Amino acid sequence: MSRSLRILSVAVYSCSAVICAAQQQQQPPPARQLEQRGIVREGGPPKKVTATMVPRGYALIIGITKYPKLSAENNMLQFPERDAEAMHDILIKQEGGNFAPENVHKLIGEKATLANITKELEQWLPSVAKENDRVIIYFAGHGFVQDSKGYLAPYDTDLDRLSETAYPMKRLGEVVGTKIAARWKVLLTDACHSGAITPETTEAVNQNLANVDKNILSFTASRKRESSYEDPKLGGGLFTYFTVKALEGHADRNRDGAVTADELIAYVQSHVRDYALERSRQQNPTENGDFDSNLILAFSPKVASEPGDTPKLSDGVLLVESTKEGVQFLLDGKVMGVVNPGKALSFPGISAGWHTVQGVKDGYDPDGPRRILVAPGVETPVSLRIQFRKVRKGAALNHFKDGLKLYNKGGNDELKQAVAEFQKALAEDADYEEAALYLGRTYQVLGDTEQALKNLELAVKLQPAWVEGRLSLGSMLLDMGNTTDSIEHLRQAVSLDPKNSLARSHMAQAYRMTGTYDKAIDEAREAIKLDKSNAQAQLWLGDSLRAQKQWDEARDAYLQYVLLTDFDASVPEKIGFYFLGNPFTSAFSKKRATQRQVYKDQRNIGFFGLCDCEQRLGHLNKAEQYCLRALSYDPNDPFSYFKLGRIGLDRFNQSTKKENLLEAKANFQKMLSLNPDLEESSYAKKYLEAIEATLNKLARR
Repeated sequence: MSRSLRILSVAVYSCSAVICAAQQQQQPPPARQLEQRGIVREGGPPKKVTATMVPRGYALIIGITKYPKLSAENNMLQFPERDAEAMHDILIKQEGGNFAPENVHKLIGEKATLANITKELEQWLPSVAKENDRVIIYFAGHGFVQDSKGYLAPYDTDLDRLSETAYPMKRLGEVVGTKIAARWKVLLTDACHSGAITPETTEAVNQNLANVDKNILSFTASRKRESSYEDPKLGGGLFTYFTVKALEGHADRNRDGAVTADELIAYVQSHVRDYALERSRQQNPTENGDFDSNLILAFSPKVASEPGDTPKLSDGVLLVESTKEGVQFLLDGKVMGVVNPGKALSFPGISAGWHTVQGVKDGYDPDGPRRILVAPGVETPVSLRIQFRKVRKGAALNHFKDGLKLYNKGGNDELKQAVAEFQKALAEDADYEEAALYLGRTYQVLGDTEQALKNLELAVKLQPAWVEGRLSLGSMLLDMGNTTDSIEHLRQAVSLDPKNSLARSHMAQAYRMTGTYDKAIDEAREAIKLDKSNAQAQLWLGDSLRAQKQWDEARDAYLQYVLLTDFDASVPEKIGFYFLGNPFTSAFSKKRATQRQVYKDQRNIGFFGLCDCEQRLGHLNKAEQYCLRALSYDPNDPFSYFKLGRIGLDRFNQSTKKENLLEAKANFQKMLSLNPDLEESSYAKKYLEAIEATLNKLARR
């Protein structure tokens, strides 16, 4: 466990979860740079936008499908929660919204209560957003009107007590318009669904949203008496589907590398209107407010660098079919879904021009990647022909098997020999993704980060729909501290295998590392629900709950962790322990020093967490025993000595016994001798000064 991660696990001493997360964000670019970014220039081509020109962003995503207190007729929505997830995913992509993952909070389903929405809107966003930032608030669910006043409906809305249980749109405008300091503020709402409320209500809701605040870009899914439609073929609502497509870069008409507010509005309005009209419906997304039309909402350098004419607003449709069951379809490298024979998938809103398509199925040679031309306004068929089982050259297979045997032995000399064997396997068969994967893993164990990353990226490139490859690369990036890219690969792994407990626990760790503890808790609990024996999910759950000062629940999670890992680390394969959760349990033996060290480090964290929780709860004897257990795994752990010092002070405050004060003094001194530069060290010095003063007073009595 690196020092930086170890510090994160005790950050509750020095800052709150919100402050910790805020401190880790990059500083926003200067206002002058934003004003002069030159997105549109007359008399010449647009200046290319770079990542440094994109303002820092914060977002709140809300999606509610089912309302427990509403009638059946008001519970006919299918996709708001899926839409909210899609919006969350595109915002945290570097080539998309370009938001830091920890800066995007989401409230989905039962978490989207009035209390939680109020807290995020009125406490979190005002506390983090600064003048040069951008803020996006997205809501998918129901909207209602009572006495001409509009309300967004949280999960716990009760129509009999609407004013008490729903969030007033007028208040939303006041909060966003005056309390949130960001220069650019965008409200995206999809709250008037077909069949859910009357046309008169949709008119009133949309009118309320239009009047939210003139300093906010309010972009609603429909206008006045229109409804907002969902389409199972799109897997969501029209408005959100095309908004996500726009943020992916398809709305970047001038190819400058960014999607501006004007570009997004034009793209979404055109595509939603055309798609609805083709199905004999009317839906016209509507914008209101006084906003900067050049506000950057998304960053799309790949789209900007593609050759060809400026994309037209009239896009095409891909109609994808397959010759085999369970074929993963990839469009431009992104996993889009699973295709089966006789069940073609339709993907509307694909920008006209050249795209890369690929079909992948385990054990078979892939179809593609190959280029296809999407024509504007028409359906372009794509037939994924998966025919031949993958056949490896005998020499490549033999080299791979020999490399795997050496790799599993785990000695330094064997690992170096394994590198040579995996390289020979790839030389014989350049498409051998497993050889690339294990070559990357071997380099990782040997400490060659550059080569490890290179080969894990190759494995994913060769087999982009491979869960194991995505997990390994995501874990490697996590080890390197690159949480943004790590989360992206782990989300792909989860989309490929939603029941993968390991991917969920990695996600929990990634969010924990960024200080986004709510998300870490959600992912850890989902991992545990899928696999109750997932020990590391319990560890990251404990750390994240403790960071939020939920001492009782954190203690229970830590206890589960230490119970699940209560064995001698030399016992072979009793449980899979791996570098920060890397997914190659079968490949690692407990005989390796590296594995024993990971085991010790994580046991140290678990017992320290228990010590901290028990001390906070006032159970000093238990706390002391747990800290001593933590030190048995790492005798030079300054944090445990610091906590023992605090326990000694607590005992003195209860008993005024001098020996307790002397114990506290010795532990603080030991902590400072181990690391005088930690933030906790400044507290230790102050405690020692107070202890000396108290001892002098006692001596004079």
